[in-house]
Amino acid sequence: MITLDQIRELSHGYIIHDQRCRNWRVNGKTKWWKRSPSRVSVPLKYGLYNYSYLNNRTQEDFHLISEENCKKEV
Repeated sequence: MITLDQIRELSHGYIIHDQRCRNWRVNGKTKWWKRSPSRVSVPLKYGLYNYSYLNNRTQEDFHLISEENCKKEV
């Protein structure tokens, strides 16, 4: 799971993983709301045509590359 502090450090071009260990790239600027600081929206891109957002609902589905959550299949 990625935390709000880790989301604050994300910038354009940074790569994170989903539950299937696919590489998602930050595709734009992180959006924060002043009235509710825990609300966040980060645009993501996977492959050529797949787009999504990292937000409060999908926060648990992503993790950083540095974490050892991905199982390498042989």
